[in-house]
Amino acid sequence: SNCQVCTEGICTIAFREEAIIASHTFNGTSEVSNYLTQNPNAMPNIREGNDSWTVDWFSNTSDYGFEVVLHRSGRVLNVQRVPSTSQG
Repeated sequence: SNCQVCTEGICTIAFREEAIIASHTFNGTSEVSNYLTQNPNAMPNIREGNDSWTVDWFSNTSDYGFEVVLHRSGRVLNVQRVPSTSQG
């Protein structure tokens, strides 16, 4: 879908739903977007930190997933491909 958050102006990722959207639509997350296209059954797992969100994407039809760490200010801090065995 074409969901987007923080398209202009000051960005604050305040809600889980915004973190999920940002994790595959922000600059630097194209690998995650491609993964979701190839694995439409992938589900997010969201962890909230003090000033960050971590969104893990895993699909039961893939042997790997992605971990995306986002700062609440809307910056992508890290995108990492991870083996499915680290799910949880």
